Amino acid sequence: MNKLRFYRDQEHAPRAEGSDEHSSQLARLLESDIQDDVVACRELLDNIHGLSRENDRISRTGNSFNITLTPRRTTLRNLSLETGENYILDTGRVERALQEWLNFIT
Repeated sequence: MNKLRFYRDQEHAPRAEGSDEHSSQLARLLESDIQDDVVACRELLDNIHGLSRENDRISRTGNSFNITLTPRRTTLRNLSLETGENYILDTGRVERALQEWLNFIT
């Protein structure tokens, strides 16, 4: 289950908030690397759908995050944090968040 809340700010920019540390990092990814970009969101969803074998891996670096996708887990690394801490999430959870974000921004 995603613990995310989506809303638009005063400038009508899409915003996301997470209720725990992993959801907060996922919210930051959506805000900073996907933003209002429907094409980028769909591409990332297509990448997830294209993962078929256990050893498949896709990496992408955006504005603030490096994201590594495998069929089962997704690793988010916030490039702006000095600690370089990795956040491990279930890829299904990331896929649901991306789909919800796509529905929100379209």
